[in-house]
Amino acid sequence: MLAFALLSVLAVQGVFGSCGQRGSSTRIVGGREADPHNWPWQASLRSTSWFGSSHICGATIISERYLVTASHCVDGSSTRSLTIVVGDHHKGNTQASEVTHTLARIVMHELYDGNSLSTEGLPYDIALLEVQSPMEFNEYVQPACLPGSENLDLVGNDDCWITGWGLTKGSQDENVLQELNIEVRTNSDCANIWGQEMIHDSHVCLGHGQTGACNGDSGGPLVCRVNGRFVLAGATSWGRSGCQTAGYPSVYTRVSKYIDWIADNAN
Repeated sequence: MLAFALLSVLAVQGVFGSCGQRGSSTRIVGGREADPHNWPWQASLRSTSWFGSSHICGATIISERYLVTASHCVDGSSTRSLTIVVGDHHKGNTQASEVTHTLARIVMHELYDGNSLSTEGLPYDIALLEVQSPMEFNEYVQPACLPGSENLDLVGNDDCWITGWGLTKGSQDENVLQELNIEVRTNSDCANIWGQEMIHDSHVCLGHGQTGACNGDSGGPLVCRVNGRFVLAGATSWGRSGCQTAGYPSVYTRVSKYIDWIADNAN
């Protein structure tokens, strides 16, 4: 029996007049430390309590008020129990560039079912986060572009990256944002490995199992450079327990399949 692990059309204009432009030049297993603020749309979703806050998932800025994450990251949570931190690089240190935002609204996909992971591959694992006050775009905080087409083809794109503060299995410092250039697999190859009932056209599969996303990367971005800009292609969803099982790709929510849903709910 397989063990599974949750890897816990908008106009966007920043001060530089565009989306999907990174810095000058993430915990991800087998990746490397990202240059500070090289992925300015990366955000940290944190659980808050009287005892402080702790990183639980990633999220991606798509406009001044909205971010995309995974539904399983916010399932059962309230706006009072979560915050968003943007402009961060080292999650253990407070930097002048980082800003903490409270949430005004959490929008989970209405068809999401958290019990469907082992039987249907957790489709509809996507959510929107609305912040109470608009995020200020600058060199540290900017949006990723949203796909312009529902049928965005990612296979063969060699400029696709995942980022996050999840577990690294000892390969790097988990407090520092990690990045990994990764191969997009065909869904047919992925379904042959995971099972036909587990992989849908609303999924994106990445890598070959030895490197990739792990616990704490959930909800965070897969971005691919398309026509010179980085487009939000996926949100980290699930994979094999342990994160390093050769042959088993990580599975992401395919954001291009939810463009209409995002447009309908980010208002």
